[in-house]
Amino acid sequence: MCERELKRSGVEAVLVNVTLNGLSGVYTEKFRQPETFLTLLRETTDRLRELRVADEPKIERLTVTSFSAGFGGVRELLKSDDFSRRIDTLVMADSIYAGYAAGAASKQVEPKHMEGFVRFARDAADGKKTLVISHCQLQPDGYASTAETADYLLSELSLNREAVDEVWADEWRCTSRCRRKGFRVFGFAGETGRDHMRHLQNLGRLLRRTASGD
Repeated sequence: MCERELKRSGVEAVLVNVTLNGLSGVYTEKFRQPETFLTLLRETTDRLRELRVADEPKIERLTVTSFSAGFGGVRELLKSDDFSRRIDTLVMADSIYAGYAAGAASKQVEPKHMEGFVRFARDAADGKKTLVISHCQLQPDGYASTAETADYLLSELSLNREAVDEVWADEWRCTSRCRRKGFRVFGFAGETGRDHMRHLQNLGRLLRRTASGD
């Protein structure tokens, strides 16, 4: 699916796909070790050299995408100043969750869980990075939804959404958006697991937004 979506996007890139079995904690644990990310980058350039793509392959622009539980790994990467600087673009496809600061009843997103995303969002809003966020309206049990974390980021950046009604794909309807330079948030209708999966199934359309600037 990821290969198909990359082709659909029209973006020319080398794809490295990491899929782990489990919830966000599995990704968190995997990418808590800095060597994991460094090894991925090294193995990618080694493989490109073997394929004779170039004598000395170099990763010039790095885009990291995440769907659902993958945010756990991205959050670990953003804790590192070096890795955060290395990443040019983030595409979070219905994929930023967080705990609540004072229990589920508070409905207050835990700031510590959002620190790296806030820093990256500020850089994107200043035009230094690109961050594309999509979310549906599915509310998980006991922790902050992707809609709530998107609202948190917008609040931290003092930005507001505008209401829209756009059909991006079959049964995939965008109802709100916000854009400031390289920072973009797209809110979609839907409160079911099927609605959640549409963000993965249409990842190519989100990737296209990183190139078009729309």
